[in-house]
Amino acid sequence: MEPNARLRRLLYLVPAVLRRPGISIRELAEELSVDERTVREDVELLCMVGPPAGGPDEFLLLSIEDDRVYADLPQGLTRPLRLTAAEAFSLTLGLRALAGSGVRPYEDAVARLLAKIRAALGEALPGLAALERQSVIEAGEDHSKLGLLGELHRAVSARRPVEIVYHSASRGTTETRGVDPYALVNHRGVWYLVGRCHRHDEPRTFRVERISAVTPQPGSFTVPVSFDLEQFRRDNLLQPSPDYPTVRLRFDPPLAYEVRTRFDPAQVQLNPDGSLEVTMENPLSAWLVSWVLGFGPGVQVLEPQALRQAVAEQARAISALHQGEV
Repeated sequence: MEPNARLRRLLYLVPAVLRRPGISIRELAEELSVDERTVREDVELLCMVGPPAGGPDEFLLLSIEDDRVYADLPQGLTRPLRLTAAEAFSLTLGLRALAGSGVRPYEDAVARLLAKIRAALGEALPGLAALERQSVIEAGEDHSKLGLLGELHRAVSARRPVEIVYHSASRGTTETRGVDPYALVNHRGVWYLVGRCHRHDEPRTFRVERISAVTPQPGSFTVPVSFDLEQFRRDNLLQPSPDYPTVRLRFDPPLAYEVRTRFDPAQVQLNPDGSLEVTMENPLSAWLVSWVLGFGPGVQVLEPQALRQAVAEQARAISALHQGEV
């Protein structure tokens, strides 16, 4: 799926539904030239749009009733945001940290936004500007990590492989990795490099703040047509919804390396017998069942019961397909 095409659909859907409450999924599918299943998936994704620490009333509310779509905007999107001088000043400090990264269009957008905020501050600007010059942003802060964004962005645009020096927090080691950089993704304020890891020959995420050096390599690469950046982001970086159930998994000791490199350390607990327990919030889906089964007998679902049952049923179905003599 082309990420830009999906973004265009998402931007179209909300105003389209607000203009015509109760519009049918069939009509939307025809207007967007996609099937009805795709529209349902887009509506589901839009329901996850909201502030990182926001409550349920701060998220977009799109609902489907009798194959018709309705939308309700949170209050924060129905009237302009008003910032106090202190809030606007805090925002300028954050923007200053991004300035000079060399990543466009972010670089241009930051410059325009800074100009607008400073103009809005009016009479309060001189005093706040003096405070800004004395802030930690200007007091020797190390911007080298932000500088790497520019190098990575150029490599992504040129489809050029890179060699990175990367620190793995889970294993406490620093090593060199070859990567085909597919994209840069900002998730909850943290920059990630998404690309094919040469060592594992599969797409991986790398936190930019843990990259200490980037060296362009000769040659070029092509992003596989089958790679869907949006789906990859949802599977690997998706912010849990408040409605997602808690999933607890127990992994046998031989899978310890795989678990520690895949999950956030805060999600992992080491048991006395060497096994690992992983706790996460995730929607129950056919994809999750297949993902759990991919670890074979080395993983046990502790909760929820619905996932345990779904995994058991799928395992029995797989077993039934392989009964009989070989």
